[in-house]
Amino acid sequence: MPFSVTITESSLATVVQDTTVIDLVYLFGTSDLDADPDINTPIPVEGLQSFNARFPNTPQETQTSVKFFFDNYPQGSLFFVSCHDADVITGGGTQQDAGHFTKAAEVIAKRNDLDLGIIVTAEMATKTTQADRTTVYSALQGLAEKLDWVQFVNLAAKTKADAITERNLYGSTYGHSAAYYGFINDSAGNPLGVNIGAAIVASKRSRLESPYSPPAGVDYPLSGVVAVDPYVDIESDYQDLRIERLLELSLQL
Repeated sequence: MPFSVTITESSLATVVQDTTVIDLVYLFGTSDLDADPDINTPIPVEGLQSFNARFPNTPQETQTSVKFFFDNYPQGSLFFVSCHDADVITGGGTQQDAGHFTKAAEVIAKRNDLDLGIIVTAEMATKTTQADRTTVYSALQGLAEKLDWVQFVNLAAKTKADAITERNLYGSTYGHSAAYYGFINDSAGNPLGVNIGAAIVASKRSRLESPYSPPAGVDYPLSGVVAVDPYVDIESDYQDLRIERLLELSLQL
């Protein structure tokens, strides 16, 4: 949906106030749903228990992300998109998963009734095939451009050099996507991409401050984080990643 403004007129002046809010998070993933009418469409999520009941057998990283989201932002607005393409042979494999994500992006791109939001995935950062990650990134980047959303993608890289290499495979002409480097370990020791934490902070700041504020700040701490890996604590690494626009969330915790 397009950005909007509210124009308030009075006898003294005309005041233009920006009313844009980007506080919805759209989590794309896969589940056992295959013939459900609610596949490939955003469904509101209220918590982990109801999520697991509604979307059976989602990957662990997706469940961890849902729990982490509501632990840190109980009032937040999270939507899950169960991606599925009936023409893709099921039975596992990253190429098949990439096809499901691409199909969901194609379907949702035809919609004009959805509010502005942040696209994230929990699964794709764990996929070992770079070609599949690039395919999914491109599909969701195209969706973000079409609906004027933003995408927070988490890199699969575990080293600075690999992060810079992977980042250079992704393009975003109009700035609809941002790349994040590193993984959070929650209190149970489960890893999740720092893009999930960034989306939580960004949606909070959008609601309370401005949609154009960066997903950082001491006023928006994240709880339940026991480690961030890899952790950027060397000045030269920080500068290299900064040049490549890869600022790890650990620098903001």
